[in-house]
Amino acid sequence: MFSPHISLQKFVTDGYNNYKSIDLGKKIKNDSSTKCQVGMILYHKDKQIYAPKGKTGSGMGHAEMSALHNMIEYCESLDISQEQFAKNIVSGDFKIEVGCEEKSCCVQCSVVLGHFNAVAFDFDTVKCKKTMLGGGAWGMSQKVKAVLKYIVQFKNDKQTIKDHDLNAFCQASKPFFDTVFNVKQGKPNKP
Repeated sequence: MFSPHISLQKFVTDGYNNYKSIDLGKKIKNDSSTKCQVGMILYHKDKQIYAPKGKTGSGMGHAEMSALHNMIEYCESLDISQEQFAKNIVSGDFKIEVGCEEKSCCVQCSVVLGHFNAVAFDFDTVKCKKTMLGGGAWGMSQKVKAVLKYIVQFKNDKQTIKDHDLNAFCQASKPFFDTVFNVKQGKPNKP
């Protein structure tokens, strides 16, 4: 039977697995500071069009989410709607490279970056299946959330993610992700 919504577990595993970066699994690279900066490059049909920076503590969530927010705002200034931005991501017309060398991208940022089809800029940009600093203080702007919802819909044959599932994802902590990825045994659960 067709469901109009994808499950939260499928949302998490699909996004995480799609983020092209070295996977540290349970390990974390440098989680001793709340400060982090990220650089991204947005390409349109293989031509660089924008290189936003993001910084943790800027009011837009982790540095990765801050950079995505800045990227979406830039595209809106060019009259590219959030829906069109999402279509360009899904079609491959837009490509995003991420550079985050100070610390590993947390599980939540990695899931979102995966849905945005992002790839790591270099081998120092890594992901992990952990929240940062114990979790709890993660979020994304309304613009990032809106584009993410379009992306999920376009990638999943019009299936969407429920708002309450997306909110639960934003507020999830270590035990939730340990369950989704079955971290203790090292084998991800099947969606």
